[in-house]
Amino acid sequence: MRSFYFLGICLLLLTGCSFEENNAKYVKAKEPTYEEDAKKSNSTNIPPGNPSEQTPTFTINEKVKDVLMLYEVRGERGKFGFLEIPLIKGKDNQLDWLFWTSDNQQLTGNLKIKGKNQETGQDFVSKGKIINKEKSIKELPKKYKPLPLNDNNTFNAAKKNEFTPTSIASTSITFPESGMWELEVLVNEKVIGIMKVFVKDSEAGIHYLKN
Repeated sequence: MRSFYFLGICLLLLTGCSFEENNAKYVKAKEPTYEEDAKKSNSTNIPPGNPSEQTPTFTINEKVKDVLMLYEVRGERGKFGFLEIPLIKGKDNQLDWLFWTSDNQQLTGNLKIKGKNQETGQDFVSKGKIINKEKSIKELPKKYKPLPLNDNNTFNAAKKNEFTPTSIASTSITFPESGMWELEVLVNEKVIGIMKVFVKDSEAGIHYLKN
């Protein structure tokens, strides 16, 4: 009888130990290790910098065959800017620049863009030629989708703030690094302004409008 109780107690102890051991393994498996956390954090490489710090955009409009076209421009309103597109690291980013008159004079001649990465100091120089704007934005080599004018208020605001650029230029820029970049804009070697742009690592999450 005593041996029976003794065997029963031993079985209970063994069962309890086995349960605790299995339970401990289960809890351990649920807790991510430092290496796993590191792999997860590196799987999504977020460029340094804050996109909200880049130079804001403004809208311009122009009338094409009695239709009011509205476009988004990143830069300094009434001075200069480029037609807004996503900027991607390592990609040939074709930027169409727009310029307005300065001191009642039309800007033409040599365009130079000096870029510097705000995090690493990496820099580049891109050049272009500023010419008279003779065609509408819609007829530029790169197709730009006009922004929708959803209601009368938007339409009236667009007409009220209507102002068109007088000259245009194109540059090809390949950003070697992502993050925040400072762009110095020079016309005929004279600085006319400085702006900040944010460059993405890839086109993931970017949706383009279909023609």
